Amino acid sequence: MVYGYVRIHSTDDEDAIESLIFQKIEIKRKYPKAEIVVEEWDILKSKKRPVFEEIVDKLVEGDVLVGAHFAELFISWSEAVNYIEKILDKGAIIHIPSIGKIDYSFDGKINLSIAKNSAEVFFEANKRFFSILEQRMEEVKKGSKRRK
Repeated sequence: MVYGYVRIHSTDDEDAIESLIFQKIEIKRKYPKAEIVVEEWDILKSKKRPVFEEIVDKLVEGDVLVGAHFAELFISWSEAVNYIEKILDKGAIIHIPSIGKIDYSFDGKINLSIAKNSAEVFFEANKRFFSILEQRMEEVKKGSKRRK
């Protein structure tokens, strides 16, 4: 079975809908028969992704988990390491079209190395961004409490 995982932040946001369409096209281009699973998720509301966790739990040997981008499948490098090991130990494969297949083959290990290097830079930038965003949200909350 091929599962295409698509993560968006909101179905109310035009950019998110555009991202949803783009991710689906990326997955369907490689796997026309993939079962697309969409998860609406916001890191500021919850760190848990129940839809993603459910897919990972039901993967079996020979299944493929496809994500349009590494950062759509995983939210941090430490999370990626845990999930990649869990997925590969089941005999399933991870495929990110821009990187390639990640599995226990020689090529899969090279692709994982490439993913690691690019992901570390991306996740570090994201971590800084969300830290600033959370700080700003706290400032806004404090300001609205004072006005009451």
